[in-house]
Amino acid sequence: MNAFSSLAKEINSDTKITSNVIDIGEIKSLDPMSISLSDILLDEDDIILTDKIRKLIEPLIPDIECKTTCTGECSCTTESKIKEDKYEEDKLKVGDKVVLYSIEDGQKFIVLDRVVL
Repeated sequence: MNAFSSLAKEINSDTKITSNVIDIGEIKSLDPMSISLSDILLDEDDIILTDKIRKLIEPLIPDIECKTTCTGECSCTTESKIKEDKYEEDKLKVGDKVVLYSIEDGQKFIVLDRVVL
């Protein structure tokens, strides 16, 4: 049994719901969030994001490096540059596949994680 099946079984036992389904969807838009699932387009009202997924769609905060050099009594210069963010490739993108767990009889979907097929 894989981790997602175990999670589904655990959630079902806690909520006493037996009609939950795990499926794969595709990100169609990030802002606003929309995901295609077969022939259905889920929008923000249909989707619940886990904390992990929220972090994958948050805007990157640039890492700025500053260097101040003083030469003499009243002469200082400051250089700043934005360091390259090595995690850009980890961000969720349009076209990525995600694991969806349906709740409320298929009316809402929890986005569990990104998958690579």
